[in-house]
Amino acid sequence: MTVRRADADDYRPLMAVLEGALLDVDPENVRRRIDAGEALVAVDDGRVVGGLVREGNEILAVAVVRRRRGEGLGRGLIDRAGAAAAEPLVATFDGRVRDVYESLGFDVEAAADGRYRGVRR
Repeated sequence: MTVRRADADDYRPLMAVLEGALLDVDPENVRRRIDAGEALVAVDDGRVVGGLVREGNEILAVAVVRRRRGEGLGRGLIDRAGAAAAEPLVATFDGRVRDVYESLGFDVEAAADGRYRGVRR
């Protein structure tokens, strides 16, 4: 498995991974983040099996295909994004994935809108 910057050819498979995880993402923003070098893909045997989209240090979306969850792909994406970000990574998410972000090293606190905010230093 390899984690690398996404390129234009990765747009459709990256969107399939994000939408398969039922994430609400703006397709045009994903395309812009790819162009800006702020999207990553996890690739295994030529197939995109995970992806991360960020804007600066803010994670907009991260997902791994269901059959590959628990294999460390999410951690690989987060680690690579953290190495590329100038500041600590920040993510806002709902409670059903709080334990995932905590397991990835995020300090999590409740946000005013009923969601959670995590910071990974």
